[in-house]
Amino acid sequence: MQHCALSPIRRPRPVRYTLFTIALLASLSACSGSSGGVGGGQQDSGGGGTGSGGGGSGSGDGGTGSGGGDSGSGGGDSGSGGGDSGSGGGDTGGDTGGGSGDGGTIPTPTLTFGASPSSVAPGETATLSWSAGDAKTCEASGGWSGTKEISGSETVGPLQQDTEFRLSCSGAGGGVSRQTTVTVTDGSSGEPVVTLRVDAEQVAVNGSATLTWSAENASSCTATGAWSGDRPLSGTFGTGPLTETVSYGLSCSGANGNALASVTVEVLDKTLRWQAPTQNVDGSPLDDLAGFVVYWGSESRQYSSSHRISNADATEWLADVPAGSYFFALTAFDTEGNESAYSNEVRKTIL
Repeated sequence: MQHCALSPIRRPRPVRYTLFTIALLASLSACSGSSGGVGGGQQDSGGGGTGSGGGGSGSGDGGTGSGGGDSGSGGGDSGSGGGDSGSGGGDTGGDTGGGSGDGGTIPTPTLTFGASPSSVAPGETATLSWSAGDAKTCEASGGWSGTKEISGSETVGPLQQDTEFRLSCSGAGGGVSRQTTVTVTDGSSGEPVVTLRVDAEQVAVNGSATLTWSAENASSCTATGAWSGDRPLSGTFGTGPLTETVSYGLSCSGANGNALASVTVEVLDKTLRWQAPTQNVDGSPLDDLAGFVVYWGSESRQYSSSHRISNADATEWLADVPAGSYFFALTAFDTEGNESAYSNEVRKTIL
């Protein structure tokens, strides 16, 4: 990865700042237009972090609840609550916490549904398999019908033509539907062909995506990468909350060979991170650093917005900006108001 550096801060006295770099968690671009100078920091890289729920205290007319310690139950995307301590009352308990009331998050039902094999000869049967989470009832439609268990399998056929099977499950958090098609072939067979798709190639931290796949001229499929195990020849799969970029692969085999397909889901973190300078250019300790300024805009080196951070110890900033694609750069300033040149520039997408 290319490292870029800041020019020294221009000031009336000869002491100048050590140069430093800024690095992002996701979608790092090559440096463009960095100023000359000696770099004084290492570029930071890494996976996306997760946000923690804010604790605090609150009171209400309803029931009471507490959320404390390093963990707790309650709302928020990650379900971790608390801070060091906190209590929640009435219908709310802050963003997180273990209080009772009506503010808890009801999980949305999930459903995995597929057919094996996904292609049969005329008069043959196929087996449908499914598993639902956070659901109370499931109803079949299309090529089958009736009320189904929350999870199970069922043989359908004999089949004479391509048939689509649908399954809808519902619970307190809503409903979810999936479908799979069993094709009827003339019995001829070629090399296996695998199709694997994802409905969202980029998600925010704790976002999720759904995979859909199908295989032809294959008798078995195995998942690789961020998922594993045997899979039916066609179906869907929900990733669940994601905190880092992951790849999913599917390998399917048949009488005439095997085939592999893969997709990647990129998790976009909104946090900018950098390493602050600690020395002046002459090697003396840097003792009057006052803070940083983050600049961004929709075009390279043309910044229309900025955010001033009056904290010399700051090393990151959550980019609270509207969704879009931006170019970011950073400067440092001292207690006298002298400001450095721009750092290297990075581009990232905010969801």
